[in-house]
Amino acid sequence: MFFGFLIPSITELIYKYEQLFIKNQLKICLPLVEVIIKSIEKRFEKILSDQFLTIAAISHPYFKTVWIKNQVKKDLAISDFKNTVLDMFNANRNESTTDKPVVDNSEDEAEDSSFFSWSNVTIDKLQETSTISVENEVCQYLNRSPTKKLTSLNEYPNVKKVFIKHNTPLPSSGPIERVFSVSNAILTKRRGKMEDKTFEKAIFLKYNSSIM
Repeated sequence: MFFGFLIPSITELIYKYEQLFIKNQLKICLPLVEVIIKSIEKRFEKILSDQFLTIAAISHPYFKTVWIKNQVKKDLAISDFKNTVLDMFNANRNESTTDKPVVDNSEDEAEDSSFFSWSNVTIDKLQETSTISVENEVCQYLNRSPTKKLTSLNEYPNVKKVFIKHNTPLPSSGPIERVFSVSNAILTKRRGKMEDKTFEKAIFLKYNSSIM
């Protein structure tokens, strides 16, 4: 189960209830359906408008943007998704350039720049070309039919990185529950006056020592 399933599932649930309400298939329970729809929208209002979860859903090849019924919201979500992919691309490019050794080619550039026309290509133009290539990747990804096969992300390396970042939460509450177990062993009756910072440091040291 991935994070990207959350908003599409809630949206589809609301849509199915709305269809029951619109088609007027229920006569006695129709007011109940209306209350359920409003309750779901109120309960998950922040989740439905969360940008991180929206990008998680779009980056999943099974959902993309097919779950967004409103065209205005769809255009806004696509714009946010493109910016996220572009930011991911720029961040990875900056990391790769910082790892490379710096070579001083100032003399060679001075000799070539006065004659060859392509030496006048600026960094801005190179960045513009990179931006276009990333946007093309996003467009190709979105235009392709949804599929359950995650291997399709291998064709879109930048989208795949966004998918990994937004769709990999902790699979279970096991690690959190283990932290609570450790805290019960530390905060005993004799340590009832322990300060919050000391307690936090003790849990950190105890839990990491048990893992190692």
